[in-house]
Amino acid sequence: MIEYKIRQGRKQLEQLKMPSVVDIS
Repeated sequence: MIEYKIRQGRKQLEQLKMPSVVDIS
């Protein structure tokens, strides 16, 4: 369960990083 949460967290961070860059531009 912990590993699953970590994987979800990493996916969310990656998804947030992508849109954040688009938002800035």
